[in-house]
Amino acid sequence: MQRELEGTEGRRVRVYTHHGSVEGLLRTNSGVSTMHYLNVAASTNPFLTLRPPLACSQDWMFDDSALALSMDSILFVTELSEYLPRPGDPREASRFQRVPIRLRLADFVVDGHIHVPNGSNPIHRLNQDRHPFIALTVVSVMGPEQQFATSFLAANRRYITAVQQIIGELEAPKETDALEHARS
Repeated sequence: MQRELEGTEGRRVRVYTHHGSVEGLLRTNSGVSTMHYLNVAASTNPFLTLRPPLACSQDWMFDDSALALSMDSILFVTELSEYLPRPGDPREASRFQRVPIRLRLADFVVDGHIHVPNGSNPIHRLNQDRHPFIALTVVSVMGPEQQFATSFLAANRRYITAVQQIIGELEAPKETDALEHARS
């Protein structure tokens, strides 16, 4: 598994921890998604290595050389590069639906979409999936000192405090249905 992570492509990511964020390059193969990279790395390595150029949100006092972050300290990761994963099997993709969810992730509130099998729900999916990181798409993040949007976020399930399916974006119930429900 470790070999599939090695490569020459430098994919720019921002890694968020309890102590701030760090930007750097993941060295990987072009065919390996960031999500797959993180899940394999989390199961095989105690540290995630970022290559320079590095940018830190706090005064971490690091030189501009490779930096290893503890996998256990990572809250979530966002992609800054314009990476497009290889298209998958359309038949397989049709088995899934995109569902809006809200996560409480440490001090962050994260709204995004998770892909779940048709007829399933996101909470069931999170309970069944055993990977350390879960993927969200079309994401907005609100934190103590920042707010941003991103097309992809890999959340470390260890730090997810709560999950809720967002019903408001789904088809709104008809007014008559609501009145009938209130009477019963």
